[in-house]
Amino acid sequence: MTAPAVEIRFDHSVGSDAWPPATATFAGRAAAMCPVTIVMDGLVDDLQCDYPIGPLPVPETFDVQVRGDADSVEISTTKSEITAAASWGDDRVNYRLDIVRGDTAPPDPNAASDVLRISCDGETTTTSTPVVEAQDGGIHYEVDASPGVRRLLFHHIAWEHGTAVGGDTDGRWPSPIEPGVIVVACLEWNHASYPDVEFATFELIDPRACTSKTRSTARRRPRPSLA
Repeated sequence: MTAPAVEIRFDHSVGSDAWPPATATFAGRAAAMCPVTIVMDGLVDDLQCDYPIGPLPVPETFDVQVRGDADSVEISTTKSEITAAASWGDDRVNYRLDIVRGDTAPPDPNAASDVLRISCDGETTTTSTPVVEAQDGGIHYEVDASPGVRRLLFHHIAWEHGTAVGGDTDGRWPSPIEPGVIVVACLEWNHASYPDVEFATFELIDPRACTSKTRSTARRRPRPSLA
């Protein structure tokens, strides 16, 4: 019996100025692989990618099918990650992606919450709603934030390394975001990003549209009294 396949596409022709993207896909879910080491135009850039990338749900046993325009690709898998080394002539990129083996069934719409509930203190972000259905006007979310927490970032696992949208925890600057597995993080300082804190993951489902926008109802914790 043939094992199900995770497809990984490498596309130098549509790559950014920094690196060719690599995207892994299984059962309708997509996740961008992080470029750990980039060798292009004789220059070397080491991004480390020493934080969770993905994760992409996969079955316990699977094959990998390579697509795209890379001249050569070497794939390695462990229990918890997929790594790849791809080359285009003298250009080379090493990638990695976290995976979760086991149940790959899509989320049950009947179990979805109509509000994304987030709790955060500037170091840790948690959510009590792992599956959220987009509502009219987009994602409705509530933030229980400790004093000093001002920023909220969303990162779709299919987006490239370092890409995120969002704004203040009070809901300003709504941004488009498509259904799929989403990373969300609350931050205290202006130049932080989602890898800097312990973030939460949820799955956004929207059977009625392909895109949505974020909208929030913020609820801040009271500042402690100095009296």
